[in-house]
Formats: sequence, structure tokens, C-alpha cells
Amino acid sequence: MTSWKKPTPQQIDKAIAKLIHPQQRNYFFNHLQNPEWIEPLKNKGFFQNPPSIVEDRILGTITFPMWAESRYLAQMAKHKSKEVLKIALKIESDNPRVYEDFVDAALQMPSQEAVQLVKKVKTWIEKTYSSSPLPKKVAALIVHLAKGGHFKKALDLARSLFEVMPDSNFFNEQKAENRVYILSPKPQIRFDNWNYERIIKKCVAELVKVAKNDKIDVLIMLNFLLLDAINYSQSDGKREQRETSLPIWEDGSHYWLYDIEESDENYSHLEVRKILITAVKDTAEQILEEDNTKIRDIVSLLEERRWRVFHRIALYLIRKYQNVDYNLLIEKLADHNRFTNSNTYEDYEYVHLLKDNFAQLPVEKQEQILGWIENPQIDYSWLEDQEKKLNG
Repeated sequence: MTSWKKPTPQQIDKAIAKLIHPQQRNYFFNHLQNPEWIEPLKNKGFFQNPPSIVEDRILGTITFPMWAESRYLAQMAKHKSKEVLKIALKIESDNPRVYEDFVDAALQMPSQEAVQLVKKVKTWIEKTYSSSPLPKKVAALIVHLAKGGHFKKALDLARSLFEVMPDSNFFNEQKAENRVYILSPKPQIRFDNWNYERIIKKCVAELVKVAKNDKIDVLIMLNFLLLDAINYSQSDGKREQRETSLPIWEDGSHYWLYDIEESDENYSHLEVRKILITAVKDTAEQILEEDNTKIRDIVSLLEERRWRVFHRIALYLIRKYQNVDYNLLIEKLADHNRFTNSNTYEDYEYVHLLKDNFAQLPVEKQEQILGWIENPQIDYSWLEDQEKKLNG
């Protein structure tokens, strides 16, 4: 174990006397490798005043200055984690560069200390900028906490990092432009879609690996994120449909999502809804590859949500693991309420599930389904509900 000498008061005073200009401070902290300097420098007023962002309104630019002091603390956190934690908990800044350094510091701390920064990190996430490396660092911290036994806190932080938000400007823009055809709003995330896809895929897979008995909780978190994405993709008129008595609400997914599998015909894979659909699908598959007896639990979890895409994911999983619970497969294929719902028969997943398994169904179920095809009873009650609202 490396042994460092504690600086004497004379050494501290001599060093501080030379730290007049910012360049001198930067050089000093960039080369300081002794963690024993943290406490005496803190007592002299260091580590308290990080640089703020610099905004040039004329040029329309924003600069995020580096802070050599926080970089030093990030490097020393593995040696003096408690001291660095105390500083991090008190720090106040609007500078994402500073946040990044303290998340780096948290990654060097034992998880029981790093977990104390979760509340602080959640506020930092809200202030990140689009090209910041902060989301990737926070994802690493999430996995660090989960591996250290703080799984609930890790999930809480993940929910904040991958949060989906409404398009706050959408309805104002639509009214201002007086459009004849109303476009759908686009759900918003805190950083760019390309990194969002990469980070959520890696982070969630790691969480499931270390989750032990909490694997379903990861899927529940993703379900909430996808639910938000679908909700925030609906215009006002479509939102009203949630008040109807239909077992499944139309989300238009048969237009923008050809199938749940990775298909070239699907809408852009970097669209937020598609990223989260893939995350839900992949996580469910990861859980089922380890224990496929959970298929019924996962299907039930998905079908708690009324939007169609959740039911399509459930059918996809039933088809992929069709030999696990054959009774479940029969239930879904021979569900009259689903079949008479206006769009179930259009879904890629239902059609292929029926095509793959019709010949193996009991004869009475085959005759039942053929009867529905020959004498369709499509449920158009949602149209009546819409007319009542329009005329009422």
C-alpha cells in the first residue's frame, strides 16, 4: 500500500502563495498525486468554488470550464473516499464538467459511500448537455451501485437517467402554425437518441445480470419508460381514447412498427419508442433465457398496460417461447375479445403466432377461430365513443 506524507503547515502556505493565477492552480492540481493534501487544502477554502458555465449571448455559445480541483478529487477518491464524498455532497454548481468529475469520483468509492450521492446525481442529470459524457458515466455508476448491493437505488437512478418527457413546445407550435393536419408530438429524452440507445442497452443488460431476485423490477422500470413514451406520443384527441372501455388502446404502432423483431421495414430504430420497445423485448428475453417459466408472469406484466404495443410484445414472446406454456398460447389465440378488437388481426405477431400453431390447436379451438373469420364481429364501440364526444 502506498504511503503518503502529510504536508506541513509551512508547505501548505508556501504552495498556496504560488497559486495566484488560474494556470498555476491548474498545473498544481494536475500534478498533485498526494491525497493527504485534501483536508488541509479544504480548510484553506479550496474545493468550494467551481467555475460556472460561460454563456456568450452575442455569439450564442456556452462554454463549460474544466476545474482542476475536481479532477484531482476524482483521482484521489479511491484513497480518501470519505473526504471526497463530504466535498461532493456540499458542492453547488451549474457546470456539467464538475458533475462529470464527481461521478468519476463516485465510481472510485465503495458503493456504500457512492450511494449517498444518488440524490445529488439525479439533479445533475437534469442539467446535462446533449454531447456530455455524463450519461455514460452515470450508467456506469448505476451498475456500480447494483453490484454493491444497492439495487433499488440503482434502479431509481436509472429511471432518472432514462426518463422520457413530454414535448413541451408541441401544442404551442401546432396552434401557432394553425395546421390542418395535427402531427404527433415526439417524446423527449435528456441526451441524444444514438447514445440513449447504446447506453440503455448496455446498462440494462448489466442490471439484469446482477439483479438476482429483482430481475422483474428492471422490466417494470422499462415498462414505465415505454408507457411514458407512448403517452407522450399521442395528440389530445388520441389521449381521450384512454377513457373508453376497450381492452386495448390504439397507439398506431401498426403504422410505425411493422414487427417487434428487428425488421428493415420498421420505423427508425433511433426513435425513442422503438429504442424502449427493443429494451423491453431484450430484457424480457434475457430473463426468460435464464428461467423461461416466468413467461406467464412477464406476459401478465406487459398486458397490464392498455396500449397495443405492450400486447404485441407479449405475443412476440409467446411465439418465441411457444413450447414453454402451451395453455398460455391457446388462451391468447382463442381470446374472442382480442380477436374482435379492430386491429388485433392486423398485428404481425398475432398473425404469425396463429400461422405457426393453428394446426396444433385442439379441433374445437380451430373451429372457433374459423367461425370468427367467416362471421367477423369487429368491435367498433370506440367509434361510437368518439362520436359521442364530438357531438356532445
